[in-house]
Amino acid sequence: MPRWLTNSLLIAASFATALYLHLGFRDSNPDLTQVESIEQTALGPSVQIEAFQLVGIQSRVTFDDSAQIEALWQRFNDATALHASLDWSGLPTAIAYYDQFDGNGNSATLMIGYPESSLTRPVDYPRHQVESGAYLHWDLEGNSMEMVTQTWNEVLAQIQAPRAVLERYGMDAWGQTTHIQIQALQ
Repeated sequence: MPRWLTNSLLIAASFATALYLHLGFRDSNPDLTQVESIEQTALGPSVQIEAFQLVGIQSRVTFDDSAQIEALWQRFNDATALHASLDWSGLPTAIAYYDQFDGNGNSATLMIGYPESSLTRPVDYPRHQVESGAYLHWDLEGNSMEMVTQTWNEVLAQIQAPRAVLERYGMDAWGQTTHIQIQALQ
C-alpha cells in the first residue's frame, strides 16, 4: 500500500476517534448501514447504495500530502455547529467520502460529514451527493489500522481507479471506533 494512503488512514481514524471522544457520544449506532442483503459479484460482496446528501467539510486532497487530509479531519473535528445539529436520539455515523479521483489516482475530492437525514436543522456547510450504485463492500470489526490497510489493499487490487469510496465509522457508547465499513464504487 502506498505510504500516503497508510498515513491518510491513520489520520482519519485518529481524528474520528478524537471527535467522538470530544463530543462524548454514549448511545447505540442506528445510522451505521446495516447490510441485510449482500450480493456476491465476480469481484466480491456488493451492496446497493441509494444516493444521499452528505453534509460536512470538503476539499480537494492530494494523497501524497497527508497534511491536507489531516487538516480536513481537524476542520471536521472543529465543526461544532455541524455536530450540534445532529439528531442525538441515536449515534450518527461519521462518513469520509472520496470521489472525483484524478486519472492517475493521486488526488480526489474528500468530504467528511454526516448524512443530511441525520441533522435536526439546516446548517451552513457544504453538501455533496453520494453516488448511488452497487458498491463493493468490506465489513471490518474493530478499529485495527492493519485491517483498514489490508482492506484498502483489496480495494485497490480489485478496482485500480474507483469512482467513489465510502468509509463509515461506527462508534460504541464510549466513543471508540468499533466497526468500520469500506465501500467502493467501480
